[in-house]
Amino acid sequence: MLPIQLAITFVFETYIHAKDKPTMTGWVEYLCKQFTAFKPVAVWFLAHMTQDDTWLTKVLVRCPNHTIRHMFAHVLIDVLYKSRFRDSSNEDSLVVQQFIRKYLSIISEGGARLSIRYMSEYFVFLHDFARNGIDECYLLLDCLCIQQLITFYMLHRGRQPKQSSSNNNNNDDGNTNSDNENQSTTNLLMTTNGIDDDIIPLNTIRLPTNNNLNCPGIFEKMFPLIALLLETERTRSNLENFDLHLFIENDFAFIQQQILDNINLKATAHIIQLIYYKNDVYTNKIVNLLSQRITNYKNDMNSIQALFKVLTYLIEQYPNNITNDNTNDQQQQQQ
Repeated sequence: MLPIQLAITFVFETYIHAKDKPTMTGWVEYLCKQFTAFKPVAVWFLAHMTQDDTWLTKVLVRCPNHTIRHMFAHVLIDVLYKSRFRDSSNEDSLVVQQFIRKYLSIISEGGARLSIRYMSEYFVFLHDFARNGIDECYLLLDCLCIQQLITFYMLHRGRQPKQSSSNNNNNDDGNTNSDNENQSTTNLLMTTNGIDDDIIPLNTIRLPTNNNLNCPGIFEKMFPLIALLLETERTRSNLENFDLHLFIENDFAFIQQQILDNINLKATAHIIQLIYYKNDVYTNKIVNLLSQRITNYKNDMNSIQALFKVLTYLIEQYPNNITNDNTNDQQQQQQ
């Protein structure tokens, strides 16, 4: 197993720093084949990152090269899929659980100090992992994934000024005013002079803030992930014991910020429906709040459009329920 361990170490500590990486695809395929052929190697790989998160943070969170981040996330998903667990008492399953807890600790421990500029693949990985199956969703729920995601999102986006959707895109930019407040008027960024985009910078310097870094697009996959986990929890427990506090506090600040960031509004509407589908009080509050915001933002067409889109999705996703309600009302009136 030692030769394979050395190959893994070479790829993630040396090769990815090379300026030219013509055989990167070949190395990824080789590693994936080794993880398939030798399960102890996959277990070692996960256990190693659980004990030392250097690869996770350097490659998946701080690396400026999208291709490298995407490659690393692909390898992680491949390893975890081949290490799928059914018995929570199994030693391999415990390794997977510990790895996921370590993975989530990156955002829980980093908090507002963590630069989110290159974190899009971080959330893509969680979304893809959850889509592997029901057991993966249960694990994320048991690790309080939803609560950690919301807390992290609001730390970086909750104090943002209202922005137009023209500034919101799916690029890898994402530093926020929360970072600025914690770092005075500077951000932790890589220098743009003398560093090739294909090389992971080992040293970073502080540069003046840039308004273009205020884009929330990196959170795009977070919202469908939260919706998927909520749907799983609704199936498992009907949300009976699920804490909705983070969703409803401060006049539904989390929902409002999602809409103002104007990212993946279908997922936003799905989240609203899953949380409030059996609570008429919350349903009325959120609808009234959205209507009020339409009035408040009447001079901001981008925000108005986002609000109307959410209201439209709320109606379109459950048209049968509305039809049935209208039919029942008509029958009662006839009686």
